[in-house]
Amino acid sequence: MSVLVGFDTRLVVQGVGSAGTFHAKQMIEYGTKVVAGVTPNRGGTRFHNDVPIFHTVQEAVKDVGLQVPLVVRLEGTNVDLGKEIIAKSNLNVTSADDLDDAAQKIVAAVKELG
Repeated sequence: MSVLVGFDTRLVVQGVGSAGTFHAKQMIEYGTKVVAGVTPNRGGTRFHNDVPIFHTVQEAVKDVGLQVPLVVRLEGTNVDLGKEIIAKSNLNVTSADDLDDAAQKIVAAVKELG
């Protein structure tokens, strides 16, 4: 699967532990506009180049805005709660059950954009 990122793309990095921060730093140095990071229990802090970190994707999307539809594959013990939060958020965020479901939902969202 290819992910196309242009010069105007604003990117949110989900998971800014040591590996995520390392890769985000490389993206920033390359010129990618990393506008936020998401890591539970680190919200309110910042990483490389003063990029804000949020507790949840929902908080990040509300703060930095969303230019394209977002599909999030949820996994873990609180999947149902996560899906409920996304559904009630009124944001252009869609949950997916697995990577196959996510791919189908991404294709559908891109087709809607034209």
